[in-house]
Amino acid sequence: MINDLDGIAWSSMGHAYGPADDVPVWLRAMTSPDAEIRGRALDDFYGAAHHQGDVYPCTAASLPFLFDMADDPATPDRASIVALLLSIGRAAVDRGDTVYIAPDGTLSTATADSAALMRERADAFVAYATDPDVRVRGAAIEALGLFLDDTDRALTILRERLPAESGIEERLRIIGTTADLALRLPLARTPAMAWLDTLADDTTADPDIRLAALVHRARCAPADIGDTVVPTAMNLLRELTPAPRPGPDDQGCQGRSGTCACTTDATTPTAEDVPPQIAAVFADLERHNRVHAPTTTLLRTFHDVLDARVRERTTLLTEQLRSPDPATRTTRSA
Repeated sequence: MINDLDGIAWSSMGHAYGPADDVPVWLRAMTSPDAEIRGRALDDFYGAAHHQGDVYPCTAASLPFLFDMADDPATPDRASIVALLLSIGRAAVDRGDTVYIAPDGTLSTATADSAALMRERADAFVAYATDPDVRVRGAAIEALGLFLDDTDRALTILRERLPAESGIEERLRIIGTTADLALRLPLARTPAMAWLDTLADDTTADPDIRLAALVHRARCAPADIGDTVVPTAMNLLRELTPAPRPGPDDQGCQGRSGTCACTTDATTPTAEDVPPQIAAVFADLERHNRVHAPTTTLLRTFHDVLDARVRERTTLLTEQLRSPDPATRTTRSA
């Protein structure tokens, strides 16, 4: 379809910075064999045709071409294209059937048109959900919760994908998508919540799976949150971030909280001739790289779900602050 780009009246449309006649240039560049050119084209498209999540007529007109790229296994960086489709689709669904004034002063139905096309092309996301590229699968899984209206089919795919994925981020994404589906489709609510209950109660499952299921089950029905939900979540957090074991030479190596403040374990090589400032830089890098973990977003979601339950949120925050994991301690919620 890339050869059909010239058949679209791009100059009659606008984006955040003026006429959209540069959009076909960016779309062509997204298929370039040069990674730098592709990256620049994606950045330009996001910055103008999808500026701050907006969906313009030129954005909607780009969708068939973006789907064509995503469908072609030969397209470089297909995952980035699928992620762009997901971002446009999510923005369109969030805005619903809004009719607004486009930059050129005309009334636009671009969001409604884009959302409709996403649902029409839901089968494409089903195919992407089993793609060999884990990044393609990741974006596609989230799309199932937004665009696929067949409840049984969507839940079947999600149940099949969970044991097939080995990465924690992918598994948490599947569980979050299950809740998205339950919140969007009334027919999905009961079976989706039942599966989340099963996952949360499965003592043989990994604690990250159980915690995600617990949080997203609460997200589906905040009014059903009982007295055991937060204590269960705290226990699962402890399983995910066990306290470091003191070594034989750790006597007296304690921080203010009474736990070991030493950051070097028995397997970490040391060199007495390393300048302390260099060692400090590497220590800072390690802390910086660990301030976010796959559970960070999950915990923020949990605080949002707990909302005005001040006692429960305080208890959870206290547990987080005691955690040996920096990502758990630094989680914040608006």
